[in-house]
Amino acid sequence: MGAEEETAASFLEGAFFGRGYAARWHTLLPTLGGMEVQPYRARRPRASPLWRCLSGHFDSFLEGYEERYRPSYGHLRPVIPEVVGKFMG
Repeated sequence: MGAEEETAASFLEGAFFGRGYAARWHTLLPTLGGMEVQPYRARRPRASPLWRCLSGHFDSFLEGYEERYRPSYGHLRPVIPEVVGKFMG
């Protein structure tokens, strides 16, 4: 491994394993092939495994949350059904 490769590997290792580079991780992305930061846009959300899972099970999860999960995890934050509703469209 050459000096340049060692430096890049060291930087990446630091970014992932907490040597203080994490705050600058976003600066690495533009240098990898000229990528630009763009917002995520779902292409076909209904074809995703997440959408299929939520469409088949989220209503029953909400119905049983109070009895089954609240004792261990506390109240269900109102933002959860709101965000899932927006995703499900």
